[in-house]
Amino acid sequence: MRLYLLFLSLLLLAPATAIRRRSRARAFIELQCQTTLYPDLCTRYLSCHVANLSTTLTHQKLAQIALKVTLDRAESTRAYVTEVGKELALKKAKHYQEIKDCLDQINDGVAQLWNCIKETEMIKEDGVSRAGTSLGMPAM
Repeated sequence: MRLYLLFLSLLLLAPATAIRRRSRARAFIELQCQTTLYPDLCTRYLSCHVANLSTTLTHQKLAQIALKVTLDRAESTRAYVTEVGKELALKKAKHYQEIKDCLDQINDGVAQLWNCIKETEMIKEDGVSRAGTSLGMPAM
């Protein structure tokens, strides 16, 4: 009987803990997004990506999530502009070169986002890279 009560209490407490964790994560996101130009948009996009987060949300994790969300949006934009460019190329439209230049800029942005994601994954929570150098400080 005691085992049953223990199991039942754990079963009832587990969802409450997950809800509290998500609520804290949402509050953290809302607080951090208040400093952006578009806080509602920031909160909406980032909140849906922390629903399955099993650990405490930190500034670093939030930055990595934001970079990945931005990369996803940039890749979607790149796909759309690529399709527009293909249509214009087939029609030999006069604005094809502008679309091509735009696509070059988007490609550069996507590459920079990928590099930034890779670099932030190399940083520990204390601001020291895995290579042993401090952020903002040259290696000695």
